[in-house]
Amino acid sequence: MNRIILSILFLLLIFSCGQKKNSIVENHLEMKIAKFDPKLIDHFPRNQVGNNQSIVVSENVRKNNIGVLLYEYDMGERYIDSLINIYKKNSIAQYKNSDSCLLVINKFETPKTYSDSEDIFIDFEKRKNEVNLNCYEKKLPIPKFLDYRFINNASETCLNNNFEFYILEANNKDFFRKFDLVPNSQMPDNWSNGFSKGIAISKKDRCVIFWGVIW
Repeated sequence: MNRIILSILFLLLIFSCGQKKNSIVENHLEMKIAKFDPKLIDHFPRNQVGNNQSIVVSENVRKNNIGVLLYEYDMGERYIDSLINIYKKNSIAQYKNSDSCLLVINKFETPKTYSDSEDIFIDFEKRKNEVNLNCYEKKLPIPKFLDYRFINNASETCLNNNFEFYILEANNKDFFRKFDLVPNSQMPDNWSNGFSKGIAISKKDRCVIFWGVIW
């Protein structure tokens, strides 16, 4: 009898610790994203949905890099399927990482320039031949995922080709004035400043990335 009571108490202790841990994770996420306008992050989950989570918050005005990236790893298949069904209906644009033309925000950043905060120099020829491309005309911007755990340096987005992108909103009018950002030389003329929010999903890698970024 005493063994049964001790076993129940042990299980209750584990459950209590698990709840406390989840509460800490949720509060940590809320605190990190609370500083941003709700419109930028209203598609983010309010608690941890994967078994592993990584949150990247940037307020680097000098690099035109403002916003939040929430990486959720080891996601359940059902949850991913439900997200895909929702965002196929509600997104304003959908792209694949394998697409031949993607408008990537700050596309010339590398892990080195990103971590060392090095300046990226864009001359006239580079803007003409690599920044103001014709194929960008009807594209909406997506981030460069330099913090992805399994970074792919051969990809312009730093993700692999299992990922698909769902853009929920993007324009060149909102948010950036609040941060007093100068025009971003890495972006085409019509997207020199702006914001983008959306979600990247890889069912095969069981990974979902929520983003809300300003440049």
